[in-house]
Amino acid sequence: MKLDKVQLIYFSASGNTRRVARQVARGTGLPVQEWNLTSQRAKVDFQPDEQTLTILASPSFGGMAPKPFLEKLTQMQGKGPAILVATYGAKGIEDILAEMMEAASQQGYWVIGAAIFVARYSLAPEIAPDRPNVEDLNQAEQFGVKMFEIASKLRYGQQIRFVLPGSRPYHRYEGPGISPRTNHACVECGRCADACPVGAIPEEHPNKTDATKCIGCMRCVYICPCKARSIKGLKAWRLRHILKRKCDATRPNTFWVPYLEEGPSSGLG
Repeated sequence: MKLDKVQLIYFSASGNTRRVARQVARGTGLPVQEWNLTSQRAKVDFQPDEQTLTILASPSFGGMAPKPFLEKLTQMQGKGPAILVATYGAKGIEDILAEMMEAASQQGYWVIGAAIFVARYSLAPEIAPDRPNVEDLNQAEQFGVKMFEIASKLRYGQQIRFVLPGSRPYHRYEGPGISPRTNHACVECGRCADACPVGAIPEEHPNKTDATKCIGCMRCVYICPCKARSIKGLKAWRLRHILKRKCDATRPNTFWVPYLEEGPSSGLG
């Protein structure tokens, strides 16, 4: 299969998913077109062809892909081979890759591999604070190298068999139950309202948050120029306490590629 470019399509509230996905794209050695689907206003008016290698990248929210990412994915007319890349806060892989694979396949993409990388936990940044680190990014780039080599040898439509983790039906994730609040440092610049993927921050009152819409992506916290947004209080303390017990920041990254005969591998071989 002759490939001439990469389309990198990602949802990345804190920037870590984008960092990892860019390294995967870099490993292919192909020209890259980036499409950031994080913004609520992001458009999907692009069209791949059979010579395009698509990288679909998403963070894991409670073991699932963010709803805004999946909704925009349903608007795409996919074509050609695709790689799935996910990041998670070292808690558990759960259903995200299986969910992404099903959604991508339904839109016409031909999924030929997948990987999941440990990244700083957005709701509890003290968990895996230094990941992705240099080694993680090196592995991401080598994954891109390997996937390009494999894709180049495949015939379009060739049967590929690999099983991604995940259960059916997918478990439901209703959000973290808490949302960021502002403090006295807020100047109501509106940057958070403009950046929120789900419109949970009203433009006319950017110092407020609609908790019924918030998905806990922490986008508003990371982009606030005044550091005026955060999650605090007893609920936040309890959540972080639970996460610290369940997460393991030393977890290896995991890869699924066609040449593997049994399950995932923590190395690229």
